Amino acid sequence: MTFANNIHTIEGGTHETGFKAALTRVINDYAHKSGALKENDEPLSGEDVREGMTAVVSVKHPDPQFEGQTKTKLGNADARTAVDRMFSEHFSKFLMEHPAEGKQLIDKAMLANKARAAAKRAREVTRKKSGLKFPTYQASWRITPARILRFPSCSSSKGIPRAVPRSPAAVA
Repeated sequence: MTFANNIHTIEGGTHETGFKAALTRVINDYAHKSGALKENDEPLSGEDVREGMTAVVSVKHPDPQFEGQTKTKLGNADARTAVDRMFSEHFSKFLMEHPAEGKQLIDKAMLANKARAAAKRAREVTRKKSGLKFPTYQASWRITPARILRFPSCSSSKGIPRAVPRSPAAVA
């Protein structure tokens, strides 16, 4: 959830982007420093790091520039830089002072990474097993001429058939 000058920015904006980038970078740096991730390991994705987290980002900006009239997205580039720098500095300090919490965050992110990779493999296996290939029916498609059917219970006026058939009493 993000706010800029006490206005709820539903679509986020640059301050949210700065927060997400800083969070992912700091967690990955901490994971490498603590030895949880080796140098040749793939870094944790932002989705894996943020999974299950809730955060409120609120900035006070002297000249906020919102995108659109509804003020649902902050557009100031300096807000991204400021949030990124301040959050990185303070959050990395927090992780160094509280290694148990840092380990929990890394473990959670690594578990989310493994779950995402397993789900991706399961989707691929399912697609291969079920053979979700779209067959081509080009050769079997034929254009047949339209046939005009005449029903004795329907009368037509100028070639347009009636929608409701006549009752048997009216036909006789």
